[in-house]
Amino acid sequence: MKIDINRALIAVSKTEENFTSTPSFHGINVGFMCYRLALTMGKPEPLCQKALICGLLHDCGVSSQDEIRRLLNDEVDVGVDSQHSIRGYRMLQECAPLRQFARPVQYHHGDWRRARDGGLTEEECFLSSIVNLCDRLDVACRKTRIFDLLQHGQESEIVIEPVYDYLIANSDCAAFYPGILAALHEMIEVDDFWFYFRAHYIETLILKQDLNALFPAQTRQYFIDIAQFFSRIVDNKSTYTYQHSRKVAELAFFIASKMGVDEAGRYQIFVAGLLHDVGKLFTDEEVLNKKGRLDNAEYKTIRRHVTDTRAILRYILDSEKVVTWAADHHERLDGSGYPLRKRAGQLALESRIMAVADVFQALCQHRPYRSSLTLEQAIAIVNDEASGGKLCPEVVAVFNQHARECYRIAT
Repeated sequence: MKIDINRALIAVSKTEENFTSTPSFHGINVGFMCYRLALTMGKPEPLCQKALICGLLHDCGVSSQDEIRRLLNDEVDVGVDSQHSIRGYRMLQECAPLRQFARPVQYHHGDWRRARDGGLTEEECFLSSIVNLCDRLDVACRKTRIFDLLQHGQESEIVIEPVYDYLIANSDCAAFYPGILAALHEMIEVDDFWFYFRAHYIETLILKQDLNALFPAQTRQYFIDIAQFFSRIVDNKSTYTYQHSRKVAELAFFIASKMGVDEAGRYQIFVAGLLHDVGKLFTDEEVLNKKGRLDNAEYKTIRRHVTDTRAILRYILDSEKVVTWAADHHERLDGSGYPLRKRAGQLALESRIMAVADVFQALCQHRPYRSSLTLEQAIAIVNDEASGGKLCPEVVAVFNQHARECYRIAT
C-alpha cells in the first residue's frame, strides 16, 4: 500500500475549501506563490519544494467557517487567529513525516525575527516568512479583485500596483525575511506568474514535483502517521467527533484480530478506520454540530460524506481495498445503508467490521443531539441491528464476547 504524497498535500491544502461557500483555492495558491517566490530568489530546488509544501500545509489547523472567513477577509486578530497556527503546529509535530514543517507553520503569521528568537533555524525562519508574505499576497489579490479578473479571462485589465500597495500598506515590512519583498515585487511583474492562476495548472505543477526525496521511505509507520494526520484534521472540525476516527480504527483493529484477520489485513483496516470519515471535511459544520435531530435535507448532507471519503481516498491511495472498507462503514447487509445500498454479498468481512466499530463508537460518544450511552445501552442497540439484518451477526458475536474491552477502547 502506497500513498501519493503530492496528492495528499494537495488534499490537505483544500481542507479550508470545506469552510467556504465557493472554492477559494487559498492553500494551493499560497503553495504555488511560495514556490515561485523561492525560485525568484534563486534558492535551490529542494528549498523551493519545502516552501511549496509549507504553503500547502500552512492552514491545516483551521477548524471553522468563521476562522477562515476572517483570514481570507484580512480580519486577522493575531491574538485569536494565531490559534490555528498553533493547532497546525501540534498536528504536524505529531506526524513524523511532516514534522519538519511544523515550526514554519507555527510562525507563519509572525515576524521572522521572533521566529529566530524562538529557536528556529535560518531555513525555518525563511520558510515561515515566505509563507507569511505569500499568505498576505493571496489576501491582497482578493481585496484588489485580481483573482476575479483572472477567473473571467480579463488578464488585460490586471493592474499590479494596487496589489503591491495594499500589501505594503497592510504589513509590517520589517517583519519579512531580508530580500523577500524585493523578490516578490520582481515576481509579480512577470506575466507568467499571473497566467498560472488556474487551479489545474497549479495542481499539475505540484503533481509533477518529485517530493519523495524530502520524506522518509514509506514504511508502515509512515503510512499510519499520514493517516492519523488526516484523521486529526477531520476530528478537529467538531468537538463532538473528537478522536472518533482514531477510536474506530482501534476498535476495528481489535475486532479484526479476534476474528483471525492476518497482520497485513489488521494494519489495512486500522488505516481504513483512521480515514473512514475524511469526507466530513466537506460537510457543513452547522449540520455536523447541530444540536437536535437532523431534518431530511440535513441528513442527506451528512450522507454525502461517504462518497466524498471514497473520492478523496481514491485520489491519494493506491489500495482499492482500503478505500472500499473505509467507504462501506454506513452500508448494511439488508441494503438499507448508504450511499450505494450494498447488500450482504457485496460487503467484505473488513467492511462489516468497520460498520460495527463505527456504530458502537458513535453510541459511546457524546453527540450534539444526545449524551453518550452506557455499555449496556450500546450493546443492546448493536445487537438489535444484528438481529434486524443490518449488522453482521458473526462480527457482533465476537464483539459481544469482548464487549467490555471494546467499550474501553471506544471511550
